[in-house]
Amino acid sequence: MTTTRRRFGWIGFVLGAMAWTGCGAWEHDESSGGKDASVDGRAQEDGGADGGQDGCPPNLNGAGCGTCVVFVDGDSRAPYPQGRSWADAYRNVPEAMAAARFATETYGEDLVCEVWVAEGRYFIYGAIPGGGDHREDTIALAPRVRLYGGFDGAETSVESRDPRTHETVLDGHEHEDSDERVLHVITAEDDGMMDGFTVTGGKAVMDDLIPWSEQGGGMLVLDGAPVVSDCVFTNNEGKLGGAVAVVNAALDVSDTRFVRNASTHEGGALYLVSSRTKLASCVLAANTAEDFGGAVFLDYGETSLVNVTSFGNSAGSGGAVHGRPLEAVNSVFFGDSPDEISSSTAQVTYSDVAGGYEGEGNLDADPLFADAAALDLRLLPGSPCVDMGDDASARAADIDGNPRTDVPGAGVPGRISDMGAHELVP
Repeated sequence: MTTTRRRFGWIGFVLGAMAWTGCGAWEHDESSGGKDASVDGRAQEDGGADGGQDGCPPNLNGAGCGTCVVFVDGDSRAPYPQGRSWADAYRNVPEAMAAARFATETYGEDLVCEVWVAEGRYFIYGAIPGGGDHREDTIALAPRVRLYGGFDGAETSVESRDPRTHETVLDGHEHEDSDERVLHVITAEDDGMMDGFTVTGGKAVMDDLIPWSEQGGGMLVLDGAPVVSDCVFTNNEGKLGGAVAVVNAALDVSDTRFVRNASTHEGGALYLVSSRTKLASCVLAANTAEDFGGAVFLDYGETSLVNVTSFGNSAGSGGAVHGRPLEAVNSVFFGDSPDEISSSTAQVTYSDVAGGYEGEGNLDADPLFADAAALDLRLLPGSPCVDMGDDASARAADIDGNPRTDVPGAGVPGRISDMGAHELVP
């Protein structure tokens, strides 16, 4: 997205020009090994909002200036924020991402920078200064930049945050009551990662003057291999991929929910073309496509679904999945319409598929969801999916972080993996 990069240029220029009188003589200690996830004592080390640790440029501290953390809080009261601490936090995410990217590109090829975002709703439309088309405003993931949500605004480590309690929303609207929306809330033309966000309000619609405008309302991936974990994509729209579109690229997604996204053509949640995409411990629920692939549309490439639960998705064909090739294991496909999987080459094993599907270990049974109408897709005691998965394929924990557990008297004796995204907790 060249327009986005053009808009980010002004921030990089300002940072480079103002950044700090000692910058020209500073050399990064490559032996420091990059970032440290903890910034305990940061306020004492960097003087709070007034400057970096002695001898380090902005946003860097620690031994050898090897730690990079940029802070974001929509309620920040800093008059001239530079993102060096919670007290000095930026108020919008794109600006913080630009600062983090500037740091990684300037201060050493081994440096990894983290962006910590406090709970709240962050509107993306209009968040990037400039007079261009704000539908192109986006959060651009970048190599060696890790974007984390779920903070309450006082933590000193990534491990102490709680995204489920402190919801951090990236909203494609201009404001809460606006009809103006960005084409893509998130974009990735290279590697990068994000963890702990709700992504909503993107609307990818056709515009002849904007390449890729109709693909991926929540996220558009055109290159690289970004990583997404512990996120929710909901109420995004697009012609091709309501929530996410991946074209000629790779994507690794885990512990993530895709709920109530919509496509006017293919891929209510995900549109995957010539991609290498893996979904592990994910939920696909109540997504819609007018033509193909209520949850997932795929064509060429490699697509793997591991411990995925698909329910309540709908399309003209392939309520859950349409296309090829597909490999699915330890998954549940139930309650999608008009069918579950529309594919001539899908390899499905150790999965519960409504209507049945040929493959080792497959079932055709009601999975017994806790409350399907409310999209509570946890398994109830007595579910035929309990301890019926393939342990060798399963991740160590489910979508909620629950470890794999052998339920006495259920499934295959000795197995610990359930089918679907949720592990039954006895």
